Amino acid sequence: MKQVLMIAFILLTQNTYADLIKKEWKEAVHTQVVVNWDEKVEYPLVRLVRENATPVIMLHGFSGNAHNFMDLGPDLYNAGYDVWSFTWSAHNDRTVQKVGELTVKEMVDYVYAQTGKKAFLVGHSLGGIISKIYAFGIEQNESTGIVTSNRKKQIEASLKIKGVVSLASPNGMAEERLREHLPMFRALSSIPYKTNYKDLSRVVKNESYLYESVVIHNLESSYLFMRLPYFQKFVEFSFNMKHHNFFNYDIGRLFRYGTYPIPDGIKNDVRKGEITNYVDIFFNTQRLIPMAYVAGNLDDLAPGDVVAEEANTQNSDYLGFDDAGHMDLLLGNLQPEVSEFMINFFKKNK
Repeated sequence: MKQVLMIAFILLTQNTYADLIKKEWKEAVHTQVVVNWDEKVEYPLVRLVRENATPVIMLHGFSGNAHNFMDLGPDLYNAGYDVWSFTWSAHNDRTVQKVGELTVKEMVDYVYAQTGKKAFLVGHSLGGIISKIYAFGIEQNESTGIVTSNRKKQIEASLKIKGVVSLASPNGMAEERLREHLPMFRALSSIPYKTNYKDLSRVVKNESYLYESVVIHNLESSYLFMRLPYFQKFVEFSFNMKHHNFFNYDIGRLFRYGTYPIPDGIKNDVRKGEITNYVDIFFNTQRLIPMAYVAGNLDDLAPGDVVAEEANTQNSDYLGFDDAGHMDLLLGNLQPEVSEFMINFFKKNK
């Protein structure tokens, strides 16, 4: 009887895992690339290759990695785009400002050199902020901390990217809410990722799906995991569970595969409580690059009404959800609608 139950469990977990990660993501190129040979930092990259197609560069948020787009990326690939998802946080020393100024530029330059084509930038959360820092040519005075938009850098960016999509990304107006959540971010910064972080690319390469499916089930269903300090709060403001079917295991997949060690440069910003206010530039800079925004009203970090105000001020495309949390745009039942919105934006600005 025990053998029968074990066989049944194995078959169940194998079939379930087959749906956890989309086929296109498993069959993508999982590699590491150097985008700046002076520093020789290797950035993990997942690329869904479509030759001679328009590139889409995807940038994750705080504590995330390339696999945050494991559902969204295949949708864009199937719509005809060449998808590049970078783990930009592999560079350990740069602050948020420097990541936007330097790392994003280096990645855009790398994709342009490889393809000869202008790309779209897609940034989730902090990934949206660094995308806009690059697109607006934002510089920061090291002595005063004041940020300004450099028109020459803006023009240079417009020659290599066609547009920017900002997903659940703070624009500065919710600064008090960001500060309210700093204790949680500090806690996330101290997590021993060497024991918690699992590289999905290695799972894909090793085809170790059975064991991983068991872990995902346990992560998803474990109330103990939810009740760890700050994790329960993180889950509450990140997800509205009505958008996540139990057998999709969205939370389990995200916590297992979607985290990455936070760069020391950004940890220092968090520990000091330093939040640069980009709001005047984000609202008032004359744009050379089209932008689109997606946000949810349940998102404490990027409230939909606040993000909509920026979009309206700049006459930009906007998709809002009344009942979406911070991560609901990437995983779950809302994600196909987000994909469709982005694809329409790409087509309009081709």
